[in-house]
Amino acid sequence: MTPSPQSAREERLIKRTLGAMGTESRAVSEQLPPGEAERLAPFLAALNKDLFAPFGTGGSGRIFSLCVQAPPELFHAAGGEGIRLACGSFAAKDAAPRHLPALACPMIKSLAGLLALEEGSQPLNLVLPFTCDWVVKFPELTGLEERARIHFMELPHLREGEAAAGRWAGEIMALKLWIEAVTGRKITRKRLLSTVNASNGAAVHVEELAGLRREGRVPARAFALVMNAFSRMDITDWTVALKAYIRDCPPLKGPGLQFS
Repeated sequence: MTPSPQSAREERLIKRTLGAMGTESRAVSEQLPPGEAERLAPFLAALNKDLFAPFGTGGSGRIFSLCVQAPPELFHAAGGEGIRLACGSFAAKDAAPRHLPALACPMIKSLAGLLALEEGSQPLNLVLPFTCDWVVKFPELTGLEERARIHFMELPHLREGEAAAGRWAGEIMALKLWIEAVTGRKITRKRLLSTVNASNGAAVHVEELAGLRREGRVPARAFALVMNAFSRMDITDWTVALKAYIRDCPPLKGPGLQFS
């Protein structure tokens, strides 16, 4: 059967976009200082994985979120994996569906492009905030509203004040119940405290990494790669990799030494 001109164009577009994304990925590694790519290997490997690849076995799975106020500790405590969605690639937006407006949010267009590129494995669980019209319409624009479990968080814009704090706490409790239903695992106090402690331990090393960056011992690009890999790795594995990276950081050679 001869493919239609439209499908042939889409195949060429996807092939061209994948090529452009590969160029982006290589440019990141090539622009790192000598030896830096080897030290960043665990983080680069995590960032190069398919974003929507299946995770784990059984009933647990990846839960994708566009909301910075959705605590990742809840996802981990329920045996799932919370993935923070972001654009991640300028080239991916070229694969977004043609029906999206030209002036659509670039992050939404990039995510829609990634969905098109990874058509064989789609996210099934989404947590979305009521932050802007583009985010609210994201499931409709990408067709996810028909095949994904979606939880919306209607969060107050101002967190100060008793009323706002109560509203936020109510939304977090609703999110907890939804996560438990999705993963089939109850979030207990013991599990939650364990993940909170793991997050606190990771935060200590993040502060250490930030200090090394301020001293000029960590390139800005490397710092960004490490931090972007946080939501793509198990928190324990990420912390172990970060500790190894910090341990191998070059010494400060003198004043004025600054990586770009």
